[in-house]
Formats: sequence, structure tokens, C-alpha cells
Amino acid sequence: MFGTHICLRDYRICEMIGSLGFDYIWIDMEHTPTDFHTAKQHLIGAKAAGNCASVVRVTWNDIPSIKRVLKWAPMQ
Repeated sequence: MFGTHICLRDYRICEMIGSLGFDYIWIDMEHTPTDFHTAKQHLIGAKAAGNCASVVRVTWNDIPSIKRVLKWAPMQ
């Protein structure tokens, strides 16, 4: 597996990186200023890139936050 970490807020980076042949993109919400709206945009960009899986690291072990991100899982 070959993946990369996204810490930028610009969601278009996921589409560009996903088209480079990475197996996964790790979207970090814990140590970056990425909010839920931006994370959702990142997931949409990764899906547009094709066959690149996305992993989202939420800010805290908080069930509502985790459910909010999992709600977007079918978009992938």
C-alpha cells in the first residue's frame, strides 16, 4: 500500500494526489484546521480521482463526530 497524508485545506489537492496512483489518502482532522465541510470536500475530490481510498482521522473519540464522517462513506 502506498498512501499519503493530507494536511492542506484546499480539497482540490485530493483529486490531484489521487490521480497520481496512490492507494489511499489520509485526511487528518485532528492536527490540521480541517473542518467537517472541508473533509467532505476532500472525500469528494478523492472519489473524483478514481480508485483511491480515503481514511479520515477525526478530532476526538466522539461518537457524533465519527458518525458524521461515516455518513459520507457511501460517497467513496
